[in-house]
Amino acid sequence: MNRRRNVSINAAVVLGTAAIIGLVLELAVVPILDDGMQYDLEMWRYARNLKQVSGNRELGHVHRPNAHAHLMGVDVQTNSLGLRDRDIPMEKRPGTVRILMLGDSITFGWGVPADMTMAKRLEKKLQESGLNAEVINAGVGNYNTRMEVAYFLAAGHKLAPDIVVLNYFVNDAEPIPSYDNGFLEKHLKSYVYFAARWDSAMRRIGKAGEQKTDWKTYYRELYDDRVNPGGWSGASMALERLAQYCRANGIRLLFVNVPELRELDPYPFADISTLLQAKTSHLSIEYLDLLDSVRGEPPASLWVTVPDPHPNARAMERFAVAMVEPIRKLIKQGTPKPDRVGSHRQ
Repeated sequence: MNRRRNVSINAAVVLGTAAIIGLVLELAVVPILDDGMQYDLEMWRYARNLKQVSGNRELGHVHRPNAHAHLMGVDVQTNSLGLRDRDIPMEKRPGTVRILMLGDSITFGWGVPADMTMAKRLEKKLQESGLNAEVINAGVGNYNTRMEVAYFLAAGHKLAPDIVVLNYFVNDAEPIPSYDNGFLEKHLKSYVYFAARWDSAMRRIGKAGEQKTDWKTYYRELYDDRVNPGGWSGASMALERLAQYCRANGIRLLFVNVPELRELDPYPFADISTLLQAKTSHLSIEYLDLLDSVRGEPPASLWVTVPDPHPNARAMERFAVAMVEPIRKLIKQGTPKPDRVGSHRQ
């Protein structure tokens, strides 16, 4: 009986000590470390303040409408549609070319002011060239290609774009994120901060000292259905759905391959770029590779921060410049004749 009571007391002491340590970390240590530019903590804030789980399983999550947060050093505001853009009427102004840009955190503009995102830079350059064009930023962090297409088919198409730009990043063959996070991950910054650093260490040291998967191998395995079932095949099928919808409804489609900025020359994913170009060619989709727009630049000069290789404003400028002529070409081609076979405008 005494032994059982001693065990209970010891367990209570351990739990109490852990709780005190956690409280000290949360109230004293993390505030010192949290300078507003810690990637993991800022992504945590992004998820808490701007995202919500969607009732549409294909979407996974969406932005909260009319939400605001200060993330990675910049203000982020969503409009009534949950997009990081100005308020947009469903009906476009007469004579306006409307371009809808789909993508993930890169399109969203992680760590970049709203007016310096790829979408807004492109919009400004098109207008300066004399075109009455608007570019809508529909980027959402942690989206993959399947989620981007699901968003477009569920909601984005209602904006009646003349052109859809699908920005593709090498990790867009990832599975849809999981949303069943535990209490600690949801509520404690200290847990998020130190768990991320533990995970980073464990990625370098596997069991019995074995080397774990590095970032290049991780990306490459996304295209191996034996390792990532439904990854590239799922993204490929989603792209087919998008192409079919655009053909059926007289919408031009541009596929943009956005490079991974950690290594540019030689580029480690040239074979994946070849795969993407072959797929878009098969589907008769216009293809643009943005690698040449940043080739020769020091990679870190294009990052939001040195630990965070999201494209910064400098990279966004180069991307937008590279997109102007392909977009102008699509505009000159005019609206394609809709192919009503398989049309499913909602």
